[in-house]
Amino acid sequence: MRLTLERPASGLAAQVAIDRGANGLETLRLRPSRETGLMESTEAPREPHSFRAVLQLTQDADHENLSFEMAEPDGHDH
Repeated sequence: MRLTLERPASGLAAQVAIDRGANGLETLRLRPSRETGLMESTEAPREPHSFRAVLQLTQDADHENLSFEMAEPDGHDH
């Protein structure tokens, strides 16, 4: 997973919590990349790549949770 920031955010912690239904929760921690303004996970999300998730952001005492959905592109078969 990759998060692109409009500006650097010192001390920002970010993770993605993926709802896998009966298979539980998959959590990917995002770490600062060598490229300024990017945070990336060390692993890709497990298959399937269609899911609901929450981007959890924390900086000092501030917290924000942003819900989103991912969908497989048409014709993406495994």
